[in-house]
Amino acid sequence: PPGGSSKKAGWIIGAVAVVAAIGVGVYFVVGGGGGAGGLEDDGPHKLSAPKKVMDEYTRVGEGGEDASSGTTKDLAKGGVKNGKSVGAQYSTADFSDYDPQNPDPADIPGKEELLTARGVTFIGAYGEVEDPEAAVDKLFANIEKETKENSSNELMTELVGEPEAVDLDGAVMKCQAGKGNNNLTQKATTNWFCIWADYSTVAVVSPGDNTKDITKDAAADITTKLRDDVRVPA
Repeated sequence: PPGGSSKKAGWIIGAVAVVAAIGVGVYFVVGGGGGAGGLEDDGPHKLSAPKKVMDEYTRVGEGGEDASSGTTKDLAKGGVKNGKSVGAQYSTADFSDYDPQNPDPADIPGKEELLTARGVTFIGAYGEVEDPEAAVDKLFANIEKETKENSSNELMTELVGEPEAVDLDGAVMKCQAGKGNNNLTQKATTNWFCIWADYSTVAVVSPGDNTKDITKDAAADITTKLRDDVRVPA
């Protein structure tokens, strides 16, 4: 997400931080052709990064669009026409006194709150998506490639199993588990993350909870609710 480092994302959301292990730009080379059978196009939509989502998660930092020409070119190459990327981190903890120039959790006022915090990070893109199903599959393939090439990544060490399809009204969605380390609790964790795509938006969503692992059902539920909050008519 804009302004975020992988280490910072890890302790903010308390997750495997799958999102932090990939980039916003090149990993949206989504391919195309074929379409998603039976999926209806409900018209142009865009992604936003509101201050609050799902009633209890507050944005950490600014978030929002990445308007860099490099990202836009990558999106265009991948079949997201007129594409723009969006990302944000959210937490149930209070980061009102958070200094982005000093991301050490030891210096956060009320850091004890972080030990029970939940969070979610997303990166996405919007524009004209030619083939939503191909977009989801391509993103998972790129995440797998990046994970294998960077097995020493301190946040996500390996993917577990294969992406599994999950029903989501109006979109294609798949979820997969990833093993990694929670920088705050210093414990190994296995969390599920999800990717959705429709004809105008694509997003990777990585939830986290410092008290427990994220299950497939929990990840799918959070992703569905987050999509309702960040996907808005263009």
